[in-house]
Amino acid sequence: MHDKIKEWQKVAENFEHSRQKAEQTGNELNENYFAGCLTVLNQVIDEVKSLLPKDAEEIDFAYLKERWDLRQQEIRDEKNMGTADPVYLVMSLRECIAWAHVEGVDNTNLKGKPSEYGYIDMALDGEDRSFELTDSGMEQPEPVTRYWLDQIKSFHLTWDGAERYMEYQSHNLHDPYIYVDNIGYANYELSRILHGRKQLKAEME
Repeated sequence: MHDKIKEWQKVAENFEHSRQKAEQTGNELNENYFAGCLTVLNQVIDEVKSLLPKDAEEIDFAYLKERWDLRQQEIRDEKNMGTADPVYLVMSLRECIAWAHVEGVDNTNLKGKPSEYGYIDMALDGEDRSFELTDSGMEQPEPVTRYWLDQIKSFHLTWDGAERYMEYQSHNLHDPYIYVDNIGYANYELSRILHGRKQLKAEME
């Protein structure tokens, strides 16, 4: 659409040039004709611009094409783990505490990180309490079970994008990993975006 607007703006410049030439030669009929065309065309351009998102001119279509091509290459390289219409989720593990030594709290995360029995010293202030594997040196040990829950921190259309996110957000992640999932059954919105790339590519060119 932005290319079309540029084309229209070029036509508008030609109209203005022709209007000025008609004005210089005293051809009032042609001058009025080109002035009218210019007015209508500028109104169309302004109307179309008003319908576009405010930040639409900042869309980097070359970058979008680059990522789409990379996505297809990754699928050919089987980084999608055999998943159709994959999305790459960056997962981070969140520490959780169950009071007492509790059985059956394994399998709480997709990474398979197991739970652990340990202790917390209740004699300490809340912010100073921490999980320890033994109660050695504790004044008031409380038996607890530490387990880990998955948190989805971000999702990406490429494995590369997920890896990069884990690198520059490593300070905000705990034991992160990439989980490949599907966009979801009958997710018409994302499906149209992902599979409509050929049409968009034609418009970009």
